[in-house]
This record gives sequence, C-alpha cells and structure tokens, in this order.
Amino acid sequence: MKHLHCLALLIAVAALPRLAVAAGLSPEVHRDARVTFRVIAPHASKVLVLGDWLKRGEELPMAQGQDGMWSATAGPFPPGNHIYGFEIDGVQVPDPENASVKLRASRAGSYFHIPGDAVWQAAEVPHGNVEINFHQSELLGDTRWFSVYTPPGYDKDHQKQYPVLYLLHGSNDTPIGWVMIGAANFILDNLIRRDDAAEMIVVMPFGHAVAHGSPSELQKTNTRRFEAYLMQEVIPTVERKYRVRTSPKDRAIAGLSMGGGQAITIGLTHLDRFSVIASFSGAVPIDKDGTEAEQLSEVLARADDVNQALDLFWIGCGKDDFLIERNQNFVRLLQEQGINHQFRLSEGVHNYHVWRQYLTSLLPALFRPDSAPAGTTGNADNVAYLGRSDPGGNPVRLAKRTGHVSNYDQTQVPAYELPDPLQMQDGTRVTTADQWQRRRQEILGFYQQQIYGQVPENAPGVTWKVMETDEGSRGDATTKKIEGTVGAADQEDAPKLHVTLHVPKTAKGPVPVLLNLSFFGGEFPRRAGGPPRFDPIAEVLAHGWAFAQIGYNDIQPDRPNAFNRGVIGLTLPEGHSEPAADQWGTISAWAWGASRVVDYLQTDDDINEDRIAITGASRLGKTALWAAANDQRIHSVFSVVPGEMGASLIRRDWGETLDDMAQNFPWQFAGNLQRWVGRWNELPVDQHLLIAAIAPRSVYINGGVSDQWSDPKGEFLAMVAAEPVYRLLGGTGLGTETLPELDQPIVSGQLGFHYHSQGHRAVPEDWKQFLKFADRHASP
Repeated sequence: MKHLHCLALLIAVAALPRLAVAAGLSPEVHRDARVTFRVIAPHASKVLVLGDWLKRGEELPMAQGQDGMWSATAGPFPPGNHIYGFEIDGVQVPDPENASVKLRASRAGSYFHIPGDAVWQAAEVPHGNVEINFHQSELLGDTRWFSVYTPPGYDKDHQKQYPVLYLLHGSNDTPIGWVMIGAANFILDNLIRRDDAAEMIVVMPFGHAVAHGSPSELQKTNTRRFEAYLMQEVIPTVERKYRVRTSPKDRAIAGLSMGGGQAITIGLTHLDRFSVIASFSGAVPIDKDGTEAEQLSEVLARADDVNQALDLFWIGCGKDDFLIERNQNFVRLLQEQGINHQFRLSEGVHNYHVWRQYLTSLLPALFRPDSAPAGTTGNADNVAYLGRSDPGGNPVRLAKRTGHVSNYDQTQVPAYELPDPLQMQDGTRVTTADQWQRRRQEILGFYQQQIYGQVPENAPGVTWKVMETDEGSRGDATTKKIEGTVGAADQEDAPKLHVTLHVPKTAKGPVPVLLNLSFFGGEFPRRAGGPPRFDPIAEVLAHGWAFAQIGYNDIQPDRPNAFNRGVIGLTLPEGHSEPAADQWGTISAWAWGASRVVDYLQTDDDINEDRIAITGASRLGKTALWAAANDQRIHSVFSVVPGEMGASLIRRDWGETLDDMAQNFPWQFAGNLQRWVGRWNELPVDQHLLIAAIAPRSVYINGGVSDQWSDPKGEFLAMVAAEPVYRLLGGTGLGTETLPELDQPIVSGQLGFHYHSQGHRAVPEDWKQFLKFADRHASP
C-alpha cells in the first residue's frame, strides 16, 4: 500500500503544470562526501532542496542552469543514509531520478548513502535478520505490521532466550524506518560482534494507532490507543512467537520524536513492564502550559518508585532541534521531582544522523547492569566510530562500565591536577634526597597494592645455567644460550626461562648490556625477501654493548584465565585460580622475571654489572618502567611506546584509558585496579610518579605521531612532571615544557624523549639515540 502511495505521488509530480521531468544524475555523491542534487523543472521559478540535515526554514536554494536543470551542492555529509526531497514552486516531491525511496507515513522521500567507517555501516560481521510481521488487530480493527530484528545466531540455538527492546519511530515514519535509514540492524550487528552490546531482539511496531493526518482531536488520542495496542497485542504476540525473556529487567522501550514521547508515556505508566526508557529528540508529553506531563503527573510525583523501577532513563536532543526547548523543560521537571535520568545535549537537528548516534550510545547499557551508555564519559562525538577508527585514523573504543568513548580532541580533555611528586601523602614537603626515598617508598607501595600488584612472599627462586656457547651464529658476537629453572632445580617439570645473550667479539672486558623483554624468544624475526630489516642487535653490538633477550611468555602467559600457569601459578594457594586483589598481575610477573635475569647478568664475567639497561615495547615498555622502579640495579630504561598505564598520564583523557586497560587487559594488573575505573582524578599517583621513582637513573621514552592511542603527548607531559625529582637529586630532565617537533629527540638530560613520525614502534634512530644517551649518563 505504501509503495502504491509512493507511485501515485510520483505520477502526480509528473503531471504538475509547468513542470517537465527529464533524466539527470541526481544525487551525485562526490568522493569528498559532498552531494550534488539536480532536477529538471524548466518552467519553475523557485526550487529548493529539503534535507533532513537542514533546520526548518533554512532549505537549500537550487540554481537554474541550461535546459531547465536546477542544481545545488551540499555537504560534506557524515557516513550513513540521509533523507531529502525537492520543493518546486511550493510543491514537495521526492527526487524523480533517485530509486532510493524512503517509506514514510506521508510524502515519501528520497535518500542517499554516504560511505564511511561508521558503526552503522554494513561490515563483514555476522548479521542478524529483520522480518516483517503482519497481524490482525482486534483493538484497532485493521491489519497491522511490525518489524523484528533477531541477532546473529538466533536460529541456531533454539533454547536461548533474549531480552527485548521496543524501538518506536517518529510521526512521519513507519516500522521500517529504523532499518532503512536508522540502520539499527547494522549498529547491533557491529556492537554485538565486539561484545559492546548484549544480544537482543528489537521490535519496531507501527506507532500510528490512528491514521497519520487525521484531525487534531483524533490525533491527540494516538498515544493512548497505541499504548493499548502495544501492551495488549504487540507484546503478547512477540512473546508467543519469539524466544524472549519476560521480566521487566529484560524489556526496554525507546523511540525518536513522536516515538520518544510515546516511550516516556508508556514506560512511566508501566514501570512494572520496563526497566529502561529512552527518548531521542522526543515529542515529550507536556500539558497546555508546556511545563508538565499532565497524564504523568501522578507517577512523576513518585520519584522513589520511578528510580527503583528504572535502571536507566535516558534523554537526548540536538541543540538545533525544534524540540530542544520542550526537552529541556521536561528535563528540568525531572530534576525538580528528583527523578534519576541522563540527558545528552548534542550537536545536530531533528534527523536520523543524531538518532543513530543516540541508539549507538544507548545499546551498550541495555540489559547489562554494570554498563553505562556510550559517551557518558570521554568524547560522545566519537560514538559513530565505535569499534572502528575516527576520521584521523585513531581507534575508537568503548569502556563499558563508565561508557567512556575514546577521545582525540584537545578541547574535550577535562582539566586535571597531578599529584605533587615532592609532597608526602600527609602534606609534608620533600626537600632532601633522604625525604625523597621515603616518598619513593610511599609511591611504590601504592603501585604495588593498587596498580601492578605485589610479588608474593612465596615467589620462587631461579637457578641459571649456560647451556650453550656459540661463536659462529653471529659474526659480530659470541652467543650464549642460558636456561633458568624456576623453583626447585631438580624438579623435572619446573618452568624454564630462556635467555639469549650476545656479547660483542670486540669486547676487551666487561661490557654494558641491554636486556630486551620480547614478545618472542631468540632473535628478532627476520624479513623474508625485500630490503634488509634494521637489526637492533647489530646496532647494540656495534656500539660495544651486549644484548640479552627473554621471551615474556616464558615468565607468564599473556592472556586471561591463565594465572594457574607460569610463575604466578607456582604461587597460588591451593584451590585458588587467581592472585589476591593486591598481588601481581602479569606486568609485575614479567618485571619479576626481568629482575631474575639481572640476577644472572650480574654473575656473568662478560657483563659490566653496573651498566645493565632494560627495554621493551608497548605492554613490555610498561614492564620495563615498573621493573626499573623496583630494581635499582637497572641502570637505564628504554621504554618504547609504553602508553596508558606505562608513561602517559592517566588523568589526561586521550586515547587508551585506565578504564580500557581494566576492561580489556585485567590480567596484566592487580585486581585492585578495578576499584579505580572512572576514578582517575582520585588516584594518589599518576605515571609521572612512576618515572620519578626511577630517578636519578636515565629514562628514554618514545612515541609515534600515528600512535595517538598511546598518547605520546601524555608521555611527554609525564616526563615534564617528573623533572622536579631529577633536579632534587642533582640531575636534569627534558629542559622544556613544549612538545618537541617530530623526529627531534631530546636527550641532553637524564630524561630523554623522542616524538617520531611513525607508529607504535621504535624507529632505528631510537636505538642509536638511546645507546648514546645511556652512555652519556653512565655512572663514573
């Protein structure tokens, strides 16, 4: 029937007087995401583009060209579908040249698609199904229909039951609008794939219980009639046909525009049926004075009942939406009544681009009591790119507990204040080296108990043995294969640590050594074919240093649910599957392993025991810093792109956050880290204090410009904030508070920093600069 309506409208357009419709490319989507619209109307005097991205009264004028062709170009547009049409001498029509027609309650529109890396774009992930259900409504006396999304895998497990979101459309829309333009199915497919949303069923009913365009007095009854239809017919039908859970905690109701008002009214009057209410640019219920929902006055006066029943009451509206004042009035009413709610004020008008973002924000919080809507913290403007990359190529991720969305916008970084490195927790100022040692122990104690975890008292010893000495595998070095037995030396199945040590053949006596914490054992992987890969080992040996390497998995596996293996497994009490909340995660275990290698290196006659340096990249860059903070035998540190929970400031909201680390890599830290999710500013430490704990020994850190996830600027700022400790102990720091230009390393003081023009790695210049840097700051 709707298709016939659209066809009739197009026929009427063709028959308009003074209007000739002919072929023309429209819409033309350009590579820069701008769009050109065209229509042939040789006798028209005024032609406008009506776009859902435009404010009311700000339609886009079209210019008349040759042969009666009118055209206009707009944009650039964000990824997704966008609705538009034309107004030709006051008559609204869809684009006659565009086959993409948006079904609506009246006046079908046209739409165009902008490709891009957004969460609502179809991706190569498992897809759910969308089906249309027709049924005879006894209440409304006609044939009705509603759309249903079932998640991927719904047809495979016939025992599994799902929670349900009832998702309502707007006034000039149908039950398919949330799919045709809103891409609700693709949003869910993508979020479910990343476990950023629970698997759920989404029911999209037809919200017009009375015909759209009916007299206003009849229209006023629409919400009441729709409420009865939804509660008495749609929900029972869904619960008979689909495998859905039926408790209030397993139902949510949300909607846009008209549907937003319906969601609020129906949700609040049926608190025994829904635990979540959400309104997107909603036509929120108001009385004649525009200040209160008359039909809801009784329930709104019972704030305790509402707050107890609802897990989430979420409202969003664009700043330029024509319903913004109405929404703000309603939010003020909720505040006055003491009703818990979240209100998101965003950029945008009354269109699906805004509503797609709102749906993406809402879904992660549904049916997961320990999750928050996406964008509750962080950069809500990046919700569109969840699980993907923002326009700058930076990864955008969601921390579920806090709803944090990755930020890369300096204007979105909240103000923060760092703990003073030279002030004890009791307020005492640190002015001497002796006082600093007490402050240092205070800092390390917190990290040990709350961040990385303490090494337990029953940590095993390691017995080392040189298994092989090879003079020929490298022309520039004598290579030793060294094995460490963890625990009892005579235990056959005891874990083994394997270290490869290369000593330069040019050595005339004990030489400095660089211990590399590696993601693999043995040599660096070699490239097959192509130009030779830079060989860090050769660089180190040519500089007159030895090079030692241990694979981190020898010490402790780097994955969840593996605490019963590796060195941590040897220390767990019987019947326990993980360490105590204040005991070590894998970073502390790897740091412990590094110190056991230092034990051996100090006994090797080829090694200068006073010149032991350590390096590692990414999570092993964090480990290198933590190992050096605890083990003062380590002379200098080369921490490669250590990022969050390594060198970048926790309080600086940029790229990866503590919340991300606690969610995605909990096994790397003490269990107590979970206590600090969303509480960054309450921490008595930040990563400048970890760097300060190594003072006055030398620390070199690098970051890459295309690795903003690791926050190179945050690493630099942490080094700047650690500098007062170096000065107190007679050393020097970076000597500047200005982030250096790319590829201009700062290496004059005991702190060195290199902001290079590549990504998450060490560039060859880093290895060269670090060796010179460490030599320059060698102890006399």
